[in-house]
Amino acid sequence: MTVTHNWGVKGFVLPLINNGGKDLEIRLGHPIFKKAKVGDLIVFNGKVTRKIVAIRAYPNLASAINSDDNQRIYPGVGKTELLSLLKKVLRGNDEKLGAIIVELQTP
Repeated sequence: MTVTHNWGVKGFVLPLINNGGKDLEIRLGHPIFKKAKVGDLIVFNGKVTRKIVAIRAYPNLASAINSDDNQRIYPGVGKTELLSLLKKVLRGNDEKLGAIIVELQTP
């Protein structure tokens, strides 16, 4: 059974998801995000819907960024800058919660 999840992103990120330039979404391992499963749908900001094609779990943000293509997480931003940005934006201790990367089906 396909489940639909409603996730929010910053307004400047939505066009990147919409045009397919961003097909990896990174989140801390909060229980609400861990409910997502391959095949489920995510509706971003009530506007853009994408199917989940893969989910990968990591012990922290740094290992997630170093293991996956950071340009698919946030195009045009380097790994160091991305890690710093994520630590400011995401709520929670990444060392405690871990990180997940959700791979989205592109349009």
